[in-house]
Amino acid sequence: MVIQPTVILMFFLLFVRLQRHWRRRGTDAIWAGAFVLVFIACALSQVTAAVNTARFHRIDPNNWMLFDWLQKHTRVGDVVSTTNLQLCTEIPVYTHNNVLLAEGSRTSGTNEELIERFLLANALASVPPSRVADDLRETDADPHPILPTHSAFLFEHSAYINLYIHRILEPFVLSFVENYQNLSLPAELARFEWTTCTPCRESIRPKWRAGPCRRCSRPPPGSCGR
Repeated sequence: MVIQPTVILMFFLLFVRLQRHWRRRGTDAIWAGAFVLVFIACALSQVTAAVNTARFHRIDPNNWMLFDWLQKHTRVGDVVSTTNLQLCTEIPVYTHNNVLLAEGSRTSGTNEELIERFLLANALASVPPSRVADDLRETDADPHPILPTHSAFLFEHSAYINLYIHRILEPFVLSFVENYQNLSLPAELARFEWTTCTPCRESIRPKWRAGPCRRCSRPPPGSCGR
């Protein structure tokens, strides 16, 4: 909303500077008139864009009720699973919770982990494979005014996507859908279970991306081997 008017202003300042060297009669009035016209056109464009997208920036009243419920009935850091990209963006902002389906540009997770989380979130919501495939095939041809496509949400840069249209390549789509159809929900959820290091009694991170015991620096699972 700021870049376009700023760039226009910079260009006109440059042109005004150049025309002073030309010293042609009437150039000041011509440049001033052109500047006013272009500035008005840019301002109208910005106002139109703001009006057309205003409703997408408002928080749905039902979402406020959800945020309030999460604040009262969950612990800090609890993970919420949803396939709604808008909620995935808003929940970490308006609650003390994390989300299972994280935005790729805002997480240190690998591409493999991001797609695994996407498939798990859909499995928890019992989304049919055809819908999963459609979401993965979204392109920027008809984007949401605010929200990105699923491929843009998951991957900023990845070997999985075609950067020109920001769409996941078809061989990967077919592979991901096949993985989704073969996904075992109990087995996937077990990967999030916390374990306790013996004898340190120190909590170890979930098996999803398990790390070493914070005290023993030995690898999990179950016991650090101390």
